[in-house]
Amino acid sequence: MLNWAHQKPERARILGFAATVSRRYIELLRQSDPRALVIAACFFAMTRIVDDIWWLQGVAKREVTGIFGLLPEEWWPKMDWPMRIANFEGMLDEDTWGACWHSEGTPKPEEGFNGSLVSHIDMLAQILNRTAPPPD
Repeated sequence: MLNWAHQKPERARILGFAATVSRRYIELLRQSDPRALVIAACFFAMTRIVDDIWWLQGVAKREVTGIFGLLPEEWWPKMDWPMRIANFEGMLDEDTWGACWHSEGTPKPEEGFNGSLVSHIDMLAQILNRTAPPPD
């Protein structure tokens, strides 16, 4: 398991996400809080980059679709990005991903994913903030 996780940094980040979330966030998920669910959907969409691992195949699509079904309709616009990523067939590119997620010296999209978790969190915040927040 550790060898697999250390082969590519993004894999270790995906495995480490669950260990870094707060108890409050878990509580919000249990309450089906829409904002917490959208954040979880964005995380699961990012697992699409490890869809080549047999035991993770389909996780992004299955989880994002399931979360979408739990959300009130006014939250659906916030699910545009995770739904697009989770349901995309083929190799993810910059147009599909929504931003350049590789930098100089790292593999190009056709060579595989290699971005930082912080940059993806920033990117998700920008995407989610493009639309007005739903009413409470």
